[in-house]
Amino acid sequence: MTNDTSASATAHAPDTGGPRSGTSLSQKILWSVVVLSALANLAASFGDDLRINLLCGLTTAVAATLLALRFRRGRR
Repeated sequence: MTNDTSASATAHAPDTGGPRSGTSLSQKILWSVVVLSALANLAASFGDDLRINLLCGLTTAVAATLLALRFRRGRR
């Protein structure tokens, strides 16, 4: 009977919280804003109120820009 704990120890290594350890809360919120505002923009495009359509589009563009900036900053 062998006691091989090295494979299980490396498979369940603790998360050190480094810069590439996963998706942060702010990134999850930004992705949610992008998806929800894009859907709202799609729904508003069938309506008559141009202000709502522009507001949803602007919200989508700002959130997508912030995600792109976070991605570029993380790549440096």
